[in-house]
Amino acid sequence: MPDSNALLRATSLAYVLRECASRHLPMQGSNIPLDICLAVAQYFETNRPLTMKQLVHELPYSEAGIQYNLRWLRQGEWVDMERNEADRRVRCLVPTTRLLEALRAFQEEAFELVDLLRTQPERIARAAQEQIDAQQLKPAQESLMERLRGS
Repeated sequence: MPDSNALLRATSLAYVLRECASRHLPMQGSNIPLDICLAVAQYFETNRPLTMKQLVHELPYSEAGIQYNLRWLRQGEWVDMERNEADRRVRCLVPTTRLLEALRAFQEEAFELVDLLRTQPERIARAAQEQIDAQQLKPAQESLMERLRGS
């Protein structure tokens, strides 16, 4: 039988990281915008241009779904398109400052949450349950991390 404390820690970690990601990154209603942003940022960080054709092959979604969400992300200034320097006919997807700052903020908060989970697992589990209970009544007005810092 699995260790119930380990399962609770894993569940709490997944929950708080998802809540953290949803506050920093575009995750409303679908995973497609987030997956596009992660692919764009990953290629950018490894100094490889990501073309539209590569994005469609990289993600397990329809081209129409990717195009729709990409338009939304461009309008929201999460990603942008630039001409490829080697071939001006090719357009490459690049992260905006907004996306890069959001990823940095997510990383900083996620590391803090993981450290708290290691040192105070009961506190994280309690806060995660409080967040779940609060969401059943109304949308959370403050983040889990803000509540943890305040207590």
